[in-house]
Amino acid sequence: MTKLGMMYSGCRERVTQLVLPLDSMAAVQTAVPACPQWSVHELVAHVVGSADDVLAGRLDGAPGQAWTAKQVAARRGRPIADLLAGWEAREPAIVQMIEAGGHRGPLHFRLEDAAISDAVSHEHDIRGAIGQPGARDSDAVAFGVAFYARNRVEAAAQSGVSLRVRVTDGREFGDADATVTVTGEPFELLRALAGRRSAAQLRKLAWTGDADLVIPAFERAGVVSPPTHSIEE
Repeated sequence: MTKLGMMYSGCRERVTQLVLPLDSMAAVQTAVPACPQWSVHELVAHVVGSADDVLAGRLDGAPGQAWTAKQVAARRGRPIADLLAGWEAREPAIVQMIEAGGHRGPLHFRLEDAAISDAVSHEHDIRGAIGQPGARDSDAVAFGVAFYARNRVEAAAQSGVSLRVRVTDGREFGDADATVTVTGEPFELLRALAGRRSAAQLRKLAWTGDADLVIPAFERAGVVSPPTHSIEE
């Protein structure tokens, strides 16, 4: 398995270790603050449903709410252990897709990039819901930062604003002479750029230039938008 495949596999393994002990329905119905429309069970249903849909080529409407709602509805009431077992069974095919590369998805994303970035984002959504922080320095976190940084730079450009994202590990995304620059550590940038921080929290990041020129573009990025409430992790 290549490094990319191991990133996805690592996310699945860590989520399984976090969620499988939640064997009561009450426990898995815990609300997910970063995804307030979902419980832990529903979030896992979405992750497994996404793997199913990607492998089957069912991408119409992805990654919109109607697409994800079907995934959740189809798996409502199924034991969490069954969902996790299904995800494990699909992992080899997803890893094969990731390692093969060249799969173009909705909104011009590469499916392999989106699969890893979505998995690591949801790993930390679950960690926040059940109070089990960890793995903040994983390779998947570093990968997800790059995916969402490129997405946000593009979203800002479409709104006529040049954005540069600087990660404290030395990576930079966007034009060197951008009007607005944001700097941060990998984990915090992952959560901010992936729509897991409120507008008020976004303004508290380390900005050069006017953050308010960029934040509206975050809200129109088409994939994830800042929550109205602050997320503390």
